[in-house]
Amino acid sequence: MKVTKKKKISKDRELQIIRMNELALYDKVSKKYFILKFRLKLSYMSSLKGLTLVELFLKQILRTYNLLRKENISEEVETDKEF
Repeated sequence: MKVTKKKKISKDRELQIIRMNELALYDKVSKKYFILKFRLKLSYMSSLKGLTLVELFLKQILRTYNLLRKENISEEVETDKEF
């Protein structure tokens, strides 16, 4: 049976590794929390309006399309007035 010697690391290096692991864990947890908060907000908004998430998205896409279309039409009218 062969006995291998373990290399010892300094306390500073050990603390540095611990801090790196804590930072990585914090990043992972904070990203999951943000996603959870976002999903809860979407669900709450859809339940307030009595829509499913798909209906909520489609309604907002249609609203944005109509708004952009209306702005585009008004810009065309303004440019026509200049000539």
